[in-house]
Amino acid sequence: MSIVITLLRLGFGAWFAFWGIAPLFGIAPPPTTEPAALALLDANRGTFSMQLAQASFVVGGLLLLVPRTAPLGLAILAPTVIWIFLFHATLTASFFWGASWFAAFLVLVWWYRDAFRPLVGLNRKATQ
Repeated sequence: MSIVITLLRLGFGAWFAFWGIAPLFGIAPPPTTEPAALALLDANRGTFSMQLAQASFVVGGLLLLVPRTAPLGLAILAPTVIWIFLFHATLTASFFWGASWFAAFLVLVWWYRDAFRPLVGLNRKATQ
């Protein structure tokens, strides 16, 4: 199972790092034909929020490539992965594409769940 998680982590990290850097080289993601999705993408193109998303792709993706920093990479990518899932679930016809990325993200979060325990206070001792 560890090999599968390692391959998933590396693939996930490389994918997001690539798509964070790709616009700098003029590489665009595959276009969508849904009018609502196009309207949202056109409204966000060139805005600070898209630049911030690209930066989170690069930073989170690169952090996922290193086992020690993978939980931090997952935490950085969480908002954008959820946004991608909701975008594909509601605005495009490719629900499976968005759901598969979200499922892979959840598998990785579950694998590294012990690293997230302090964030939600699950490792505190009970005080009386």
